[in-house]
Amino acid sequence: QAEVERVQQLLSASDRISEDAKGMLRLRYGLHGGEPETLSEISRRYGVNKNRVRHLVDKTRAALRKTIEDMEG
Repeated sequence: QAEVERVQQLLSASDRISEDAKGMLRLRYGLHGGEPETLSEISRRYGVNKNRVRHLVDKTRAALRKTIEDMEG
């Protein structure tokens, strides 16, 4: 639970990540308070293909990882 809250705070604080990408990450990992969604479900919701969802989720995870590394020094 603490880890989920930390990710939510990082997502909220990050200006470098688009709102769509943040939303996709939340849905993919169930950070929105529901069950995690599949790439297909997210792609239908956003009207993009699965590869685009995968790319944005991966890019967002990498940006969050970099932010954490920068914070930890």
